[in-house]
Amino acid sequence: MSFMEKYLGGHISMGPITIYGYNAMHFAINIWSKKLRKYICFHPTVKCYGRWWPWYFYISSNATPWGATYVFGPGVGREDKVRARIRRRGDKEFWATVDAVDRLKTERKWLEAAGW
Repeated sequence: MSFMEKYLGGHISMGPITIYGYNAMHFAINIWSKKLRKYICFHPTVKCYGRWWPWYFYISSNATPWGATYVFGPGVGREDKVRARIRRRGDKEFWATVDAVDRLKTERKWLEAAGW
């Protein structure tokens, strides 16, 4: 276990603010907003686990880029940006279609991994 993992891993919470250290969150800051009823999340550009991770910012109901309504920065994937646009539009039918396609892609990966 490296020094960074041992002493800067985990997270610290102070009221509505949570700061994540050297872990899967790659040094992230999440702030719960009572007014928006969502998390405001920021990941700065850092070198973590031998690789540079670019910055990104998002506003999300569940503190993940997957559930975001607004996303910015080079560290966010194209699919998350599309999902955010769909969520802002509130197009329920289209979102259900996108969700179904994601499930089918996942099931296909499982079947391929099982040798089907």
